[in-house]
Amino acid sequence: MSNTIHIAQGDLTEAYVPFTLVGGDVPALASKSETILDANAAVLQYTVLGRISASGKLQICDLAAEDGSEVPVGVLAYAVGSAAANADAVAPVYFSGNFNIDALVWHASFSTDALKLAAFNDNKTIVMTNPRYST
Repeated sequence: MSNTIHIAQGDLTEAYVPFTLVGGDVPALASKSETILDANAAVLQYTVLGRISASGKLQICDLAAEDGSEVPVGVLAYAVGSAAANADAVAPVYFSGNFNIDALVWHASFSTDALKLAAFNDNKTIVMTNPRYST
């Protein structure tokens, strides 16, 4: 008895590019649970978050904010959302890792790759990479 391997063939012309959240292994991924402010509007997985100075809660990082959340501090590990109005959510947030900027969800204020790559410059535990520019 012989084994035959069948390979499917098609007209696919584009190369498969796998989703890559992590851009490297240094620094290692590390997360902890945090409170996400008013998550009744869904906050998508891998959203870049900033910390509100007054409450210590996290929300979507917006460069135009003036409450402390304009400084990126982490990346949301899982999507959150609540049917209850004004309800906070607790979810894991990455505070360490090497991330592909194209895999993250950014507020519209991060309008260029340069802004995204520089977002965590003051944070030594999060590194941004862009695989499109690597050789």
